[in-house]
Amino acid sequence: MALLGKIKEPETVDFDEPPARLLNRVYTAQTRRGYKKTTYGKDL
Repeated sequence: MALLGKIKEPETVDFDEPPARLLNRVYTAQTRRGYKKTTYGKDL
């Protein structure tokens, strides 16, 4: 998984790339399709 091991302290939020943007970037890079929070969020 692309994020496994990269998130050590979930309380620290990167405001330059918040979690939703990070998920969108990683999901798009891995699947070559856009990330839809309401559709794919539960599975992730």
